[in-house]
Amino acid sequence: MIKQLLCLLLVLSLLIPFASCSDTASNTVTADESETTAETEPEDTRVYPELPDYDAEGATVTVVNIDYSIPIWAQRDIWAEEITGEIINDAVFQRNSIIQERYNLTIVSKKELDQKAAINRANAAADGSIDLATVALKTFAALAGSGALVELTSVPYINLDMPWYDSSSVECLSIANKLYGVCSDYTIMDKDATTGMVFNKQMHTDYNLEDPYALVKSGSWTIDKLIGMSANISSDVNGDGKFDDNDRYGLLYQRDTMSSFYNGCGGIIAAKDENDLPVMFLNTEESFAILDKLYDYLYNEEICFHVMKFFDPKPEGFTNGMTRMFQSNSALFMWIRMADVENLRTMDVDFGILPIPKLDEKQNRYYHSVNPYVGATVIVPKSAPDLELTGIFIEAISAESKYILQPTYYEVMLTTKLTRDNESLDMLDIIFTSRIYDNGEIYDFGGIGSDLIYMTMTYDRDMASKYAKKEKQIAKEIEKTIKKFTEG
Repeated sequence: MIKQLLCLLLVLSLLIPFASCSDTASNTVTADESETTAETEPEDTRVYPELPDYDAEGATVTVVNIDYSIPIWAQRDIWAEEITGEIINDAVFQRNSIIQERYNLTIVSKKELDQKAAINRANAAADGSIDLATVALKTFAALAGSGALVELTSVPYINLDMPWYDSSSVECLSIANKLYGVCSDYTIMDKDATTGMVFNKQMHTDYNLEDPYALVKSGSWTIDKLIGMSANISSDVNGDGKFDDNDRYGLLYQRDTMSSFYNGCGGIIAAKDENDLPVMFLNTEESFAILDKLYDYLYNEEICFHVMKFFDPKPEGFTNGMTRMFQSNSALFMWIRMADVENLRTMDVDFGILPIPKLDEKQNRYYHSVNPYVGATVIVPKSAPDLELTGIFIEAISAESKYILQPTYYEVMLTTKLTRDNESLDMLDIIFTSRIYDNGEIYDFGGIGSDLIYMTMTYDRDMASKYAKKEKQIAKEIEKTIKKFTEG
């Protein structure tokens, strides 16, 4: 029976009611789990990995992870030197200590700015210096199918049906039914890179707007609802006849918002066919219709404020600028990646988390893209010295993370300066169980995925013309990618 892939169904969702193929396996922490730790959770509700008694006899497991200089994207989920009182750090320390003691092994974390080069060096030397790595999805795309990685279904003891693996990553990241990377609860980088929205609760109350939480739960949180609420808020506050960072807006957004909203409305740059091979969808009438709607909304400078377009030339920078504006009640909504939430935790104004809106109520689920530049996936290099040890380690630490690291991460997302935002708990569940990985963005065939977001910097609307100019190049790059996976 032909496997129906989530990424293909994304295309069909524009034409027929969507039925998720990921309902039975997700990496989401339930409300009950977010209130507990591994020690207090009842035995009969926890899922345990199917692993043998194993003694690594003091072996070292070396994990290469991402070395970003930008603090908000510093990888903090692999290693912790000691207990410090910072809850993510301490959860990582606790988890690592359990795994090291249980399997008699030592975890070594190596940060590499150029992970692709580090993995290729290790493979060329065949020195067994790297057991596994957590790499950005863009790096994964550069390595997958090149012969540099181990196909994960061949790694002993990794059971991709277990709930600590994101089933969407299993389905979307494979090509020709070969999977070289997976997102698991081992990391929070992929969660930090997941798109979403926040809203100012006080402004929402002051303007007597519809309850967005209720809209989400009823399936009525649509792009039209967002547009309507945004238009009611926007104002030239100082009356100077121009809109800048001193005025009030319905939405603060970045260039990546375009691809995020496009995915949220059921669009996808590259889906996959019945043979698990990439096929472009951006060049369809359905996609152009979605984009036209988004252009009309996002390019309206009296309603939406493009923080990158405005702040990029300024010393303050767009991250600080958008945070300042949101904290000063200059916007009702703000598009985010989840890492941005921690920047808002010291706000004096209460805020809530929301999913990306759907195109319309006929679309029967929400979609949330994972940023490919910072979203991390677990890979195993070809030169990994002991696949049995590596498989046991990945399975064990991913499982332990589900019950230690992920509930802690939820706690960080939900706790603000003023209160614990229990209302956003259901929103986080919806967001993290509706993630997608758009291969058109990850592999960026012909650079068209990059064009989609960078066009916003000049308010360019003509995707059809841009695609037509690149069509042959796009087809050539897809063919080359397919060849790597099918003949490699």
